[in-house]
Amino acid sequence: MIMDNSNKFSPDDCIKQNLVRSWAYEYLSQHDKKTLEAFPALFSEWLDSGRDEEKPSTARHYLHSLFDNLYNYFSSHDTSQLTAVDMDLILNGKAPPDNLLEISERLNVERLDLWGTSVPEEDTIINIVRGNLIGDDPVWLESIEMAARAARCSFPVLITGETGTGKELVARQIHANSRQAGHECLFINCGAIPDSLIESELFGYTAGSFTGANSHGKEGWIEKAVGGTLVLDEIGELSSNAQVALLRTLQNGEVQKIGGEIVDVDFRLIAISNQPIEDLVEKGSFRRDLYYRIAVIQIHLPLLNERGDDAAIFAEYFMERFIGANPGLTARSISGEAFAKLKSHRWRGNVRELENVIARAMVLCRGEVIEPHHLVFELAVKSGDAATSQLIRRLHLLEEPVFSRIDTKELAVFLTTNRAMMTSSSYAKTFNLSNSTARRHLNILVDKNILKHKGSKRSSYYMLADSDNTPPAIAGGE
Repeated sequence: MIMDNSNKFSPDDCIKQNLVRSWAYEYLSQHDKKTLEAFPALFSEWLDSGRDEEKPSTARHYLHSLFDNLYNYFSSHDTSQLTAVDMDLILNGKAPPDNLLEISERLNVERLDLWGTSVPEEDTIINIVRGNLIGDDPVWLESIEMAARAARCSFPVLITGETGTGKELVARQIHANSRQAGHECLFINCGAIPDSLIESELFGYTAGSFTGANSHGKEGWIEKAVGGTLVLDEIGELSSNAQVALLRTLQNGEVQKIGGEIVDVDFRLIAISNQPIEDLVEKGSFRRDLYYRIAVIQIHLPLLNERGDDAAIFAEYFMERFIGANPGLTARSISGEAFAKLKSHRWRGNVRELENVIARAMVLCRGEVIEPHHLVFELAVKSGDAATSQLIRRLHLLEEPVFSRIDTKELAVFLTTNRAMMTSSSYAKTFNLSNSTARRHLNILVDKNILKHKGSKRSSYYMLADSDNTPPAIAGGE
């Protein structure tokens, strides 16, 4: 049963507000670039005002009226029949009073086709929940409802949330329940591709466009996703040049390959980020105009700690799954004391960490009931460990902003536990970071003489600077 949203922020309202923001910003980009810098503040002011129609028009910026008219239009018209909104009529008030906006034929009907599919929304929600997106907490169900709305249209979607909250699963379910479901759903991790290759990988290149280029050219990921869905994970890691090219693609519906060839493309974009894109925009590392393009529909996934009793639901779900795949395991239930321990734990790794804890508990349990002592949480701080205590003091003195989201004690325990050998992969998995962010953290610790970087490029590792231990040989890269 899906919760009643009457007293909360409605998904309908969210979509309409994002449409207002997207259309208004696009208009400003073409007609009033001087106001672009003030746009975020004006839009926030409009949201906070509750669209108070009693305010004298002279006290409001002209954009507020534009926002009002757009919002009212999206609220009162059958969006499955819309083509496009004539911005000039809205802004200049040329439309008749009883028809504030007129429909123009400048864009394809699917531009504003929000709910044009024949599948009932309730069925879409049920199908998404069946796709392993379990839980019954109201905050989580709000996200599921939003995902169902996203599946029923072709707008770009931005999914945010910390690592382990289920962003990739949600993206897959949006695709699986969309009109793109019969085509490819391609996942690209922007943080795993070097900056020097990201443009050729995404947009492709023509034959002979640079030294070493394939003699037949190359089809980029965007071309491969035509007709389907392209999921860009860690989109905040895109280089500035790649951001410009992606913006051009979304605006014009075409890809310009390296070498100049232009190819028409029609695909659905889903962007994923484990960090707030708004913060990257404010820092200047992510383009504001691209942010408005990709965030027409925004879905934020809550932390597991914010989802009430969902940890217990997940625990039982994982047990059933593991029993089916591993018939030799004996555990069949979880005691009340163990459930209480699960509920009180701070799930830094969210659902992914819980899955690992349950798997470990089922291996340790020799009987049929998992008890509290079977639940082993990683990185438990060992009190009385002199080496760890000393390292904690050194880490506190760093005052490096990039470590702000990592508990210093947990970091110290990881470093001392793996003092003779650690890799960026193990660091990233432990603290639920991307590999690129993990390497950045470890290299800072090298610069601060806390760690040493050892090995060759294909088999590199890190160790504590004061460690005399020689690690075993490791095959392959990180």
